[in-house]
Amino acid sequence: MKFTTLIILILGFCKSFSQIKNVEIITKKNDTIKNVELKMGHISKTNLEILLQEKIVYLDKTGSKIKLLPTDVNSFSFIYDDEVLRFENIQDRGFALEMYSNKLKLFKLITRAFNVYIIKKPNGKVIYMEAKGLSRLISKKEITKEMSDCQSIIQKVEDKTLSVQGEAGVIELVKDYEMNCN
Repeated sequence: MKFTTLIILILGFCKSFSQIKNVEIITKKNDTIKNVELKMGHISKTNLEILLQEKIVYLDKTGSKIKLLPTDVNSFSFIYDDEVLRFENIQDRGFALEMYSNKLKLFKLITRAFNVYIIKKPNGKVIYMEAKGLSRLISKKEITKEMSDCQSIIQKVEDKTLSVQGEAGVIELVKDYEMNCN
């Protein structure tokens, strides 16, 4: 009896603190789907990111489940725990979480072995950088290979004046690349 009560309390806690609101889906036909409920259950943000990389499942107004794949959707967004999360289609391969958007856009994909940071340039070119290892950092070798058109970035990474530590460091790397080389 105590175990059942504990489970009910945990589920109630998760439901009240992990709500997905204001879902907006932009299809490939440029139709906008609003005010639908994502069929996700109550999970952590990281697990949510992983589950939404391959498909979106939502309930339409009649309660039917609708599954959309990257070939069907340009982007989608919603509010999760008072934070707007925006996902964009990356070359019809999957959906990636937007981390930064200006002239350049930065996205993140999560795999079991590593994170992949994706930079979309205004000309349509896409750069993929893998963050491997236990610390999930982008290596100097990876930055040098993918940003070879920007010697100032490579020099700053070599001199350690630009530190790419964690997600904030990756965002700073992209901002510097955008400002000085793009």
